[in-house]
Amino acid sequence: GLNTKSIWSLASCESFLLTGTGGDGVFISYDNGSNWNSISNGITDKSILSLAINDNIIFAGTGSGIFRSTDLGNNWTSVNNGLDNIYVWPLAANNSTIYAGTRGSGVYYSNDNGENWIAINNGLTNKSIWSLATYGTDLFVGTDGGGSFFSSDEGANWFALNNGLTNNSVRALKINDNELFAGTDNGSY
Repeated sequence: GLNTKSIWSLASCESFLLTGTGGDGVFISYDNGSNWNSISNGITDKSILSLAINDNIIFAGTGSGIFRSTDLGNNWTSVNNGLDNIYVWPLAANNSTIYAGTRGSGVYYSNDNGENWIAINNGLTNKSIWSLATYGTDLFVGTDGGGSFFSSDEGANWFALNNGLTNNSVRALKINDNELFAGTDNGSY
């Protein structure tokens, strides 16, 4: 059911999988990926850079902002109120808070399911965000050339976290068993 092999993002929950494509929008699977159905009605930018799920509400980050679906992808609406830059690369959900990283304007959060976005950039010296990871109230971001940053207070204050990184273009972050892994242009750390 996928019209393209260009997959840019993935997300999952207990009952379904999502994939965001590089030009064909969002697809959903209820059978672990054996069959996919397009669910992009209302998304004007079909290049899906990121996906996040919060209580069965789906968020899609694109170069034209954030789109939200409250009906499992049948209909989407643009939710960009408060974003200074609508080029949204990473998204992350943590409890009832959604985080968005932008190209050039830093990190934003929403605690009202995307209705309003608030910038949280105190101490963030590089605001081109490529990756986000959450762990409890801790946030981690990877930037385009500025390394990684850490916040222990849900983004209110950021501190550089680059000891040992030899490449500061952090494209991917993942937390596993209390360890943070970073994927860069020059390998993983």
